[in-house]
This record gives sequence, structure tokens and C-alpha cells, in this order.
Amino acid sequence: MTDPKNIREAINLTASGHFQTKDMTLFLAVAILFLSMMICECSFAQVRATETTDEEKSRANEPAEQSSSSSDFLGGMWEKTKEVGASTWDGVKDSSADAWDASQELLAEDPKAEDAKTWRKTRPVLVEALSLQEMHEDLPEKRMFGKDQESNTEAINKLLDEVIRILSRSQIPEYRKRTAEFESRIQKAREEIVEYREKRLNAPENALTEKTVTDYNNLIAEKEEEILEYEASLDQLRRQFTSTLQEMGLQLTPEMVDSLTNLTHVTGELYLDLSFVFFQVRKLTQNVEQLLTENGEDLDFAKQYYGLYVILLRVLQYEQTLVINKIKTDFIDGIDKILQELRTRVAETKQKIKAVPDRASQLSNLVTQQEFSIQVAQDYRKELVIYQQDIAKARREVGKDIVLAWETYKTVSVVSELFELIEDSQSMLQALGDLQMPEFRPFENQEIRREYEGITKRLLSAEK
Repeated sequence: MTDPKNIREAINLTASGHFQTKDMTLFLAVAILFLSMMICECSFAQVRATETTDEEKSRANEPAEQSSSSSDFLGGMWEKTKEVGASTWDGVKDSSADAWDASQELLAEDPKAEDAKTWRKTRPVLVEALSLQEMHEDLPEKRMFGKDQESNTEAINKLLDEVIRILSRSQIPEYRKRTAEFESRIQKAREEIVEYREKRLNAPENALTEKTVTDYNNLIAEKEEEILEYEASLDQLRRQFTSTLQEMGLQLTPEMVDSLTNLTHVTGELYLDLSFVFFQVRKLTQNVEQLLTENGEDLDFAKQYYGLYVILLRVLQYEQTLVINKIKTDFIDGIDKILQELRTRVAETKQKIKAVPDRASQLSNLVTQQEFSIQVAQDYRKELVIYQQDIAKARREVGKDIVLAWETYKTVSVVSELFELIEDSQSMLQALGDLQMPEFRPFENQEIRREYEGITKRLLSAEK
């Protein structure tokens, strides 16, 4: 029989605080299983006692018949016990799974747990990148066989890619998805209102078998109420996302967030992606600063942590390089292709005016529209070039800090020098984030906005 002391020991462990949330879930599952086994054993004891009594009676009366009866009773009791045990175990599994899922969701929502997880994932990659960086200057620039600075740079960049992959937890796709869902519901409700209003025109005042004017009025009122609810939910979603960005140090209004996250311009998503990486690097830098404080007496430890800070700066510089290249190859080159197509269409349309003079007026209007599209595309391209230059300027600033930090790492002899440089880095990172913010220029009219949206969709679809 199961020893109850096992359960008491588990309870004592729990009371002493040795169990965490997931341990408690496992404890409950095991405890219930032990209790189920005890119940089963009690049931078997009862069956054995009943069987013994039946056997004693069978000796005095009808042995064969009573033996058969006891056997049937035992079989029935065993089947019932199996059913109870199976049901109890299924309940234990379901309860344990529910509790485990709940605890995992709770942990996932804990910012400190997420930060700790990020640090555990990035630290070994940063350490490996630091070891490669330390050997870099001792390698030849290039050689036919063996490791050189070129191959070492490629190896470092792969590690930087891995760090960026860990740090890039952009919420923009999910935010856009949820925003689009609410906007779609609002649009559908508006379309249904238009349909109900049309049907109301020919609806009777009173009827038993078809909808009346009053019925349609009620349907319209319901849809209008739905729209108000969807709009309120959409507004709440925007404010929550704005609050998240503000916690990252981005001073953005809900209107500015709309400009950054909608599909009217590609620079919005680029900026927010950069900002998410910058934010994560700032938090990791705070970890390094804390480790320096706790282990500051030992210069070797201090230098190691400071080396991780240098690699974090390399991560920022590398991410900026990726964005600059993306703007050039994916977006500026993409707009150049669009401009080439539009100019070709203008030339073809002008040829048609000469070939079909009786359609000259309509074709001339088409040329005007095409030339307007060219002008908008050119403006879009100028904005991308300016944004690319802004990020390049920020990258140069990071480069200066990397040179200073690396020289300090190689020559430092006093730990206090490292403290001062890392403390200065926090304000530097904030300034760089501000420098990389794209200019918010309102559209003069909806026609220009639609043109921008069309270009953006083409650029993003070509990117995929």
C-alpha cells in the first residue's frame, strides 16, 4: 500500500518554499495519483474481504454457485475500479495541463523573465563574437588558405545576425494584423448599413412575413452600435501599442504611431525595427553595467563584461548597415524600376495621342495622371535617400564609439574608466534613437496618400 509519508514529505517541501509554480503543478498531479492508488487498494481490500466471506458461505451452502457469484462481483468491482482510476488520472492530466499552460502564460508575460531569457540566449553568442574580435588584428588581411580577417569578419557577422534574430521581437506584424481585423469589421458593418438602408426604402410599415421599416431601423442601429464598439477597441489597441513604444523611450503620439505602422511608407517599419533592437541593446547594456558593479574589483572580469558591451555596439552598427542596404537594394532600386515603368507608359500614351487624335482628350488626362504618379514616386525616393543618410550618420557615431570602446578595452588599467564610458553610452543610445526617427510629413491630400500606399505595397510585395 502507498506510504502516506511520501505525500506528507511532499507537503512539507511545499510548505518550506522549495517548490516553484511548475513544481507545485507536478506535486498536485503526483499527490492525486497517490490518493487514487490508495483508493484502489482500499477497494481491493474490500473485494478480498467480501470474497473471503462469500467463500465461507459457499462451504456451507452452494460452493460452485457462490464462487461464480464472487468471481462476477470481483470482476465488476475491478472494472469499476479501473473506470474510477482512469477517470481520476484523466482529470489529473487535464488539471495539470491547464495549470502548466496557465503558469507558462504567466511567465511569458513577466518582463523580467523575458529579459532574463534574452540575456541567457545572447550572452554565449556575444562571448564567442568577442573571442573572434580579440584575434582579428593578429590575422592576415587575406590569404589563400587558413583563417584571415575577411573570413573572421564573416564569422563575426553570422554571430551578429544571430544576436539580432534573438533581439528582434517586433510587435508590428501582430499590431497590424489586429488593427486590420477591427478595420475590416468596421467596413463590413458599414456595408451592411448601406444594404439595410436600400432595403428599407421598399420595406412595408407593417408585415408578418417580411422585414418592416422598424426591423431595418433596428438592424441599422445594431450595426452602428457595433461600429462604435469596434472603434473603441481599435482606439484602445492603438493606445496600448503607443504606451509600449513610449516605455521603450520613443516619444510618440497615437497619430505618429499610425504614421509609422500603416502601409503608407516603408520607413515606419524600418524605424520601429531599429528601435526594438536599440531598446533590447540598451537593456543588455544595463545588465553589463550591473555585472561591472557587482564584480568591479576584479579587472579581468570587468574587462570581459566591457568586451560584451563593445560587441553590443557592433550589433547596433551591423543592424544599421543591414537597414541601409535594405533601403538601397529593396526600396530605392524598387522605386527606380517603378519610375522606369511609368516613364515608358507616358511615352506610349503620348504616341497613342498622335495615333488616335479623336481620343486625345482622354489620353491627355491619362498622361497627366501618369506624370503625377512619377512626381509622387520621385518624392518618395527623395525621402528614402534622406532616411538612408540619417541612419548612415547614426552609424558613423556608433563607429566612433566602437573605436573608443575597443581601444579602452585593450589598454584599460582602472575599472572606473569602464564605468564612466558605459554610463555615457545610455544617453548616446537615446540620442541615436532620436536621430534615426523618420520625418513625419502629412500628406497634402488623399490622392497623394493613395499613391504612396500603392508604391509601398509594390515595394513590400517585391521584397517577399
